Amino acid sequence: MKLRTLPLILFLIIALSCYSTAVVDVGIENVTVTELSPDYPGDSSPEPGELFKVNVEIKNYGDETAEGNMIVYLDDSEKDSLGTFSINPGEMFSHKFTISHDECGIFNVLVKIFMEDNTLNHNWKLSKAVKVGNRFYVSLDPEKPVVDRKVQIDIKDGLGNSIGNAKIWIGSNQGIKYKGGTTHENEVFSFTPDRTGEFVLSITKDDGYCEYRETVVVKHELNVRGPYCSRSPADPIAEDELVIRVYDENNKPIPGVAITLKGHENIYLNTDQSGFVLFFVNKPGVYSVELEKNTPPFWSVNKTLNVRAKPPIVISVSPEKPLQGRDATIKILNENITALNITVTNPGGFSRTLAAKNNEIKFNPESAGTYILNAEKKDYEDLNETLVVYNLLKILIENPVLGNDVTITVLDHHDYPVPNAVLSISGSDEAEFIKNTDHNGEVIFKLKSREYKLTAEKKNSITANAVITPRIRKLSLNLSSRNLTINEPIYISVTEKDANKPVTAKITIKGEKGFKHEETSSGFNFTPVAAGIYEITASKEYYETAEESFIVKPGLAEYECPKSCECMSREEADKKGYELCGGKIRECNRECNSTGNGAFYCFEKPTVKECENITLTVTRRITPKIISAPGYINVYLTIKPESSINGVIITEKIPEGLEPVWYYSAVTFSDVCEKVKAMPFTDVDEITNPVNTEWISKRPQVWNPETREAKWWILNDNGIKQQTIRYKLKLSNISKYYDFKGEWELSSGETCGISGENRIISKLDDNSSVCLVSDPEMLMYIYQWNNNKLSDVEILRLIHACSKISTGNLTGNGKQKLEGVIVSREFPKKVNTSSEVALNLKLNVLFNGIPGIIIKEKIPGCWNVSYISNKGNFNPERNEIKWIIYGEVETQTLSYGITSPSVPGNYTFAGNYVTLEEGIAGISGNEKISVEIPAGDGYGIWFFIGIILVAVIIIVIIIWIKRKEGEKEE
Repeated sequence: MKLRTLPLILFLIIALSCYSTAVVDVGIENVTVTELSPDYPGDSSPEPGELFKVNVEIKNYGDETAEGNMIVYLDDSEKDSLGTFSINPGEMFSHKFTISHDECGIFNVLVKIFMEDNTLNHNWKLSKAVKVGNRFYVSLDPEKPVVDRKVQIDIKDGLGNSIGNAKIWIGSNQGIKYKGGTTHENEVFSFTPDRTGEFVLSITKDDGYCEYRETVVVKHELNVRGPYCSRSPADPIAEDELVIRVYDENNKPIPGVAITLKGHENIYLNTDQSGFVLFFVNKPGVYSVELEKNTPPFWSVNKTLNVRAKPPIVISVSPEKPLQGRDATIKILNENITALNITVTNPGGFSRTLAAKNNEIKFNPESAGTYILNAEKKDYEDLNETLVVYNLLKILIENPVLGNDVTITVLDHHDYPVPNAVLSISGSDEAEFIKNTDHNGEVIFKLKSREYKLTAEKKNSITANAVITPRIRKLSLNLSSRNLTINEPIYISVTEKDANKPVTAKITIKGEKGFKHEETSSGFNFTPVAAGIYEITASKEYYETAEESFIVKPGLAEYECPKSCECMSREEADKKGYELCGGKIRECNRECNSTGNGAFYCFEKPTVKECENITLTVTRRITPKIISAPGYINVYLTIKPESSINGVIITEKIPEGLEPVWYYSAVTFSDVCEKVKAMPFTDVDEITNPVNTEWISKRPQVWNPETREAKWWILNDNGIKQQTIRYKLKLSNISKYYDFKGEWELSSGETCGISGENRIISKLDDNSSVCLVSDPEMLMYIYQWNNNKLSDVEILRLIHACSKISTGNLTGNGKQKLEGVIVSREFPKKVNTSSEVALNLKLNVLFNGIPGIIIKEKIPGCWNVSYISNKGNFNPERNEIKWIIYGEVETQTLSYGITSPSVPGNYTFAGNYVTLEEGIAGISGNEKISVEIPAGDGYGIWFFIGIILVAVIIIVIIIWIKRKEGEKEE
């Protein structure tokens, strides 16, 4: 039973505690004091003994009823109270207390409110000032009454009105009357005291006025003249002689007046029998001056004295940093100084006084160091300044050559050596070091860095800075031949470039299959025993390294392929998917090569590594396998699952020197082969429209440039299908083998290497006919040129490199030597306005063997192009027609049609053509064409007759329409 009642008891305790914590927010809204019987509108000042109201307003902001009580005080005297009151939620409670006070003055009405504990704020206090009775507002003139001088007493009420019928009593503290009377409105009561001392002023009036009682003090007057000096009315300056004179109200001198000056220094003075005092203030600043005398009593006087500082003697020295042995000028900048002598003391202590002429002094400092300048001038601060005279340092550097000793000389501005100068030397490849110059001002050290920063310093000297960039000597490798066969000797020598003298250097020869030969010499014979590309470097400390290369071709016996390999061209090997025989370049069929039909090499079928479990095969195919830099290669990874798998990771390690070209838009063209062969052509859109973008350079999910590993994740929940990944690489180096390594891995852990082709070779061959891009890519570049994304020279270089025609006669730099190309323009000299005109451009080729030419024709404004032959392209923004012709360029005629403008005038045509061999040349022939209004018999008359006939017809039609409308209205 007790256990069952426990929850009930707990509930009651919780309920009571919740109830007791409820709060009510109560606030005092207003407390006002109002007179019951005001003497005038707005009067809130009750008279002594008169009742007045105190109104208190309280508002309950809570949601519960609040209770409390109130007490009203006047200063410390309790006047009234209110017992318990209550305020409903959201309501206003107001209560008025009626109280009075018998005394006259200003008091505080204090309201104390005590609320119950359930309110947010239990106790409130608010006070309000209340004035009981009327006050007199009294002013004296002067405020400090002086003996034997009239004192006026002005009496007003709170509104500023003059008060009449007030009783004034002036007497002593002992109650002895001195003067009295009654005031009248708009009149001022006055009295003249005949002695010094204290007087009691009492003012009374009926009608509720409070008595005014005040002590009036009467003294003598101090009349102070000063402080002043001879500069008056200007302020004195420090150390000026100052004077103060003091007189009484009757203009008689007053001796014994105590004067105190307070400021940056305190000065105490007394006037003599003549009321006079003479003094000096040494420190500038603002001082307060207090004058007082108590016997007989005088009113004290306070004044302010502003003492200015002595102005300094201002000078300037030019140059700003004077140099030893060179004239320096001291200029006095003060406007009021016309004459001044300056004493100049040199670093050795010798002094001489120099007089200024036209406010300038010229002197020649005989030594470097600190000079002291002194001068004195009345009313100015003494001049005491220092002047530093310098030496100007210079750094002289003689023939700096890297690796050699260099002599650094520090000179002064007279070109004399400066001994014991501190030279700080900071090299780009070594730590900073410091050396002192010898008696010749020299420092010698070896140049080991490619740049030095020098700083020369010495006391009383202007710092000098210099930079040394040593001349770097260059090595030059000289080869007796760059193309030789096996067992044919080559002589290699090293000389210093420009000097052409032998240099002993370290010569390193590197060949294929890790071959390396090193020798320190100025020259030697070397006989290669294997074919291939050899790279040579010559190096020596403090010299710039030289690099060269040469090619060793195999002998005639080596032009036959091994039995496992076949002799074919690179294009044929790419189609069959063959790789290089033995992984290296091996030329074959030398007799065919001499025909100029292209190079032949030994190729073999790619070997395929068999995995233990035939779950998946990944085969690599690379095209092309022999390439000259710069160029691109395509790598194809064909993934062929032998059973159902959902995912595989393909990892390729890309060789150094081959940079991935992810996102490369490597478009292919399915029907472009025949069109490529049909040279020349110019309609790029016709060829590039059938674009098949199935093959693009596929970016791997992971590419780590440091490890050179690319990873592709091939995933498919329904099982991956046979597919090919293609990615593109850019070749920038030459004369190297590039070996590919790769593997695939399944989630089961099964892994195997990627089979197929795994090596490409970059071939160094100045006369190679290998094109850097494929024919489809060439078309893409033409498309870019047509849209102004490639320059004329860039597209012509590509055309020249990929041309299938004979290279013709070559100059020493590998360019074709042409006899000439001429493009001329033909059109009529005069045409009518708005007429069709045909223009011809004749391309005359004087040399059969031009791989490409660009022709541009600028059309004048206001002409409209109607047709273009040979599939040229018109750019309306540039107002320009462009043709590009490549392949076997032949003599031909290009034409286009245009419509003449409606405005007559003379128009000029301009054009040019570009070939890689001859550059830019202007189109010759006709340039200007005259557009005229058609002329004929009566042409002008018939023109105006036609206009008149049209106007008459329009008028007749209008009249006919109006008549019809009139008939309908009738």
